[in-house]
Amino acid sequence: RKTIRAQLRLLHGPLGTLHTEVWDPVHKRDSSSFEFELPVVSGVSEIPPPSLHTPLPKGTWAALPRPSHQLWRALRCLPEPASIEELVVHAHLTDTRTTPATSSQIRAARSTLLALSEAGLASCSADGTWQATGRPEPSFLEQARHEHAAREEAVAEERAQYRSGASSQWSIARAAALKAQKAREVAWWGGLTPEEHQRRREVLARDFRAASVLAQEQLKAGWADRRRRHGIDEPDRYQAWLRGLSDEELAFRSTSRAGEFARLATPLQQALVASWTRHRDRYGLPQRLAELSVRVEHHLALPVGADERDRDFWRQDSFDITRVDDILRLDA
Repeated sequence: RKTIRAQLRLLHGPLGTLHTEVWDPVHKRDSSSFEFELPVVSGVSEIPPPSLHTPLPKGTWAALPRPSHQLWRALRCLPEPASIEELVVHAHLTDTRTTPATSSQIRAARSTLLALSEAGLASCSADGTWQATGRPEPSFLEQARHEHAAREEAVAEERAQYRSGASSQWSIARAAALKAQKAREVAWWGGLTPEEHQRRREVLARDFRAASVLAQEQLKAGWADRRRRHGIDEPDRYQAWLRGLSDEELAFRSTSRAGEFARLATPLQQALVASWTRHRDRYGLPQRLAELSVRVEHHLALPVGADERDRDFWRQDSFDITRVDDILRLDA
């Protein structure tokens, strides 16, 4: 109320007149308030003050059917009692003001009005017209208050449990279901023969190469998101995959893919580069690593491989030179 009174004082004069004498803070504190009067001029509609200032208790409308508030407001705005058909239109339950109410809308409005009547918010006359009444029934208010308190308590408990970081029963059950599903998938894959594994890999690789650039990007994103949901870090997985490749396999993949890429059309090359860049940026994958280029160059320069070169050096360094001299003297 302090905020409303402050804003009305700011509007007093430039927009209208603020009447403070109508508020009785001693005898009618809950049923009286400041009133603001707008001068009647062209283009400004006069809004009558509401007949009831005190709002209904919390939980009143939650205990009633959904259209209750619309019908109740329509009853309060109408100067005379109205029929159900008129109330449906005034409550904006129809598509337009000129659209007649359907039979289902009339049935819903009738059941809602009966609920309002039992709550003491509406009454029906002998000729079948309805009008708004004063205060609701105390028994209904008590029931609505208890239901609202129970809902607030449940919501507060759920919020406290969520903010505490504790796992809910639903989260625990969901995690158990996902774990069981993952175990079934692993068991199914392990039950296939190596030939079937290879055949499925070839089919998936062929389908992936035949897909469009956008479809390939979506597939890679879906696989990465699924691994992330299973707790796999995408950059760590990528680094582990690179370390698992031998120099020979890495050089073969690098040269073969470079040859395939060079044979593509220029627009397709640009689209693929843009797609790869978006995927790397999205999942934090590194761009072209310098160590990969070094590994490929070493393997191409030394076909036997860096590992074989190091083993040769080790064998030469550990060979006994004195035994070589003895063998040479015997041969001489």
